[in-house]
Amino acid sequence: MNGLFGYINRENELVVPYKYDTAGSFSEGWANVSLGEKCGYIDLTGKETVPFIYDAATPFTGEGYGRVKKDGRWGNIRKDGEVSWQ
Repeated sequence: MNGLFGYINRENELVVPYKYDTAGSFSEGWANVSLGEKCGYIDLTGKETVPFIYDAATPFTGEGYGRVKKDGRWGNIRKDGEVSWQ
């Protein structure tokens, strides 16, 4: 809506407000989203689960981690916020 992304449920009700510049699909209950130039993750209610400090973020893989990029490096992020940088 107006160039911003949010999320609706199966009943077409808005559950996460339209405020994100990009929005990925939910996987493992989290979605990768961006605000401005930074990416993070939210849960199904829109609560920020990982701060918006990353340059890029991917959906979770279904194996307990997603991928994040910061300062030119990619790493795997777990749901506890721990990142193993590569």
